[in-house]
Amino acid sequence: MSILEINHFSKTYKGAKKAVDNLTLTVEPGDIYAFIGHNGAGKSTTMRAIAGILDFEEGDIRIDGMSIKSQPLECKSIFAYIPDNPDLYEHLTGIGYLNFIADIFGLSAKSREQDIRKYGDEFEITANTVTGVMMAILLSGGLMLLGPDKLAEILKEPAAAKYMLQASPYAAAAFLGMCCTTMASVSLEGKSLWILQSMPVNMKDIMNSKILVNLTATVPGALISATMLVIGMKPGLAGGVVYYLLLLAFGVGTAVWGLLINLMIPNYEWESETQVVKQSLPAFLGMFPLMLLGVLLGAVAAVLPVDYRLTGLGVSLLLFGGSYILYLYMMKKYKKMPV
Repeated sequence: MSILEINHFSKTYKGAKKAVDNLTLTVEPGDIYAFIGHNGAGKSTTMRAIAGILDFEEGDIRIDGMSIKSQPLECKSIFAYIPDNPDLYEHLTGIGYLNFIADIFGLSAKSREQDIRKYGDEFEITANTVTGVMMAILLSGGLMLLGPDKLAEILKEPAAAKYMLQASPYAAAAFLGMCCTTMASVSLEGKSLWILQSMPVNMKDIMNSKILVNLTATVPGALISATMLVIGMKPGLAGGVVYYLLLLAFGVGTAVWGLLINLMIPNYEWESETQVVKQSLPAFLGMFPLMLLGVLLGAVAAVLPVDYRLTGLGVSLLLFGGSYILYLYMMKKYKKMPV
């Protein structure tokens, strides 16, 4: 069986520029091939199509008998693409990068440890977004230490105890809304986007991993904050459950919403990570809507003549449900990384 078969491959870019026209090539085991040609001859286009980085409509490319179109993950798992640019994920440490690649190819913890030690010895080489979580925990801790009665005494407002009982989970949730790593997770691929495109991993796993990274910060923060608020505010069993649900719902909603925004508005042409993390439109749209929602809901809950436990439960269910709907929408719409 041929290692590589290119059958009548053609690629036309926007503007009717035909980079490759009806290329057919077969590479047998032991063969070594090189593409030689002037700029614009189609060398990189062909290589990127073989690697599964570039979509094409005409012809087919098969690797070890499998089509790069219909079986991209299987193809990518048996070859490597090394471009002329030494791109890396610059925000990862060396060990972090090696573990990332090991995760992609499903290496066990024992196997990767042995390989990292082996090659590390041979070559002699042996993260602002958590601010919101910290602020939520600090707020909850302060309210736990003070308690509603002491707070009312300090503010000289007897009704403050009731207001804080109803509004405190929303205040903590508003800070959790600031903890959104997904709002820049797509754009941060930057010039290294080809690495992800050439990996044997599907888009669903990519999106899930970006959401889970965000949840590793927001979920522990939500649980710690809710526990402190329950101790300090003493909302009872039903009220305590609502506290936990509200904070977890905001944590999940932040992660899903931020990823959707960045998928819709990606920016790979940046000079500094600060541009996409702090100065981009997705950063603004990903972080502040849920933060403002928490503030507004907290203000309404403090004065609304309705049992805060019912409204809190309703808000939690709406956020969980809305996040799930957005998640399904992303899974259906985005089959590949947007370019």
